[in-house]
Amino acid sequence: MSPRDPAIAFGLRAMSMAFKAKAHRLKMLEAAQLTSLHQDWIPEDMEAALAVIVFLSDLHMTPVKAGQGLLTFLTSWSGADMAETLRATETRLAQQTGVPEFDWQTRADICG
Repeated sequence: MSPRDPAIAFGLRAMSMAFKAKAHRLKMLEAAQLTSLHQDWIPEDMEAALAVIVFLSDLHMTPVKAGQGLLTFLTSWSGADMAETLRATETRLAQQTGVPEFDWQTRADICG
């Protein structure tokens, strides 16, 4: 299945992985999928290819730096206008208090 706008789909998936990396929650297997997403959706974008390579090479030793680097790339990337989406997401994440909003968030069988 191909997304309507491959650049936006790639940018959103990359943003998700970058935030997970910053939170030390990104698994290497999931991160490796970013390479195939790039190849499937935007293979001609060499700027994005380089960002993926740098992200994956930094991820193992410095996941926070890798995540922030990918977010920085996405902010200025010409392939998709991700800057406003990133700002809104970062603002929302900064406002979170860690207190569950809903009862189901405290259930161990659902949330670990």
